[in-house]
Amino acid sequence: MSARSCAGHLRREASCPGGPVARCPRRVRLEWRGAELRASFVEMFRSDAQVNAVCRVLVEQLYLKDLWTDEGPTEKAHSYFEQDGGPISRGERVLLLAAFAIWNGSDALAFTDVFKLDDERLAALATLLLACSRGSTAIQEWIVKHDSRA
Repeated sequence: MSARSCAGHLRREASCPGGPVARCPRRVRLEWRGAELRASFVEMFRSDAQVNAVCRVLVEQLYLKDLWTDEGPTEKAHSYFEQDGGPISRGERVLLLAAFAIWNGSDALAFTDVFKLDDERLAALATLLLACSRGSTAIQEWIVKHDSRA
């Protein structure tokens, strides 16, 4: 297993109070919350692949294409998350934290942070929220509309 930080701590896995990354209390809590959150999303998202696609498209609004893949967040995304955004701008941080909220139920994003977005990114997030309220077909339409790969 490579030495990497867990989602909730800046320390390397060897010094994480829960041991290796897989047992870190913060990561386990987030994964559990994510599973609980996804259970409530059954009608919303059709699959984990759709969840990852939404998160990927959302963070691509940042012009940072290397933060999310179709399999999930990259190490760089985890690093920025652990650093509360690190070197990225406020608006980029908001969309990254929104992606983690969708992906694993993270509560790091405050609602007031959303007001820091510019019009284009606010519209992308707002239309995603509307699509989520309408179900997986609307979410897929949102992905197609906002995906830079399309």
